[in-house]
Amino acid sequence: MAVSSQKEIVITRLFDAPRELVFEAWTQKEHLQHWWGGNELTITFCEVELKAGGSFHICMEEQGRKKFWVKGNYREIDAPSRLVFDCALENEERNHNALWIVLFSEEGRNKTKVVITETLFDIADARDDAATGLNQCLDKLSQYLAGIQ
Repeated sequence: MAVSSQKEIVITRLFDAPRELVFEAWTQKEHLQHWWGGNELTITFCEVELKAGGSFHICMEEQGRKKFWVKGNYREIDAPSRLVFDCALENEERNHNALWIVLFSEEGRNKTKVVITETLFDIADARDDAATGLNQCLDKLSQYLAGIQ
């Protein structure tokens, strides 16, 4: 993880999957529901309207206890190379709004480099928690992609 400011996270990951599939995993309900959310979270609701100006709405549940609702809006979609969206936790004690820029590039045969820049709008000290959760999501994405190819 690289930190370029108190409110920004930059994470780079290499996935053993074609770029088109990795992009689809980020943008299609049938994929998102398998990897979005940290290690202790399960997706119980997922809606995606993939278009510039469209939105997504996801509910992550912590083993039957607490629900975390995430809502976002797509700002830019340039498949399969770039995705820009904002999102917010809707019922969090701390407000967590962020802008995400996700870049997808081919790295050799059937490998995809993903560079994620997440800029937190509200709270600089939320950065470490956000980075931990994002890394857990990306670990789950890597496992998910390995299982569907």
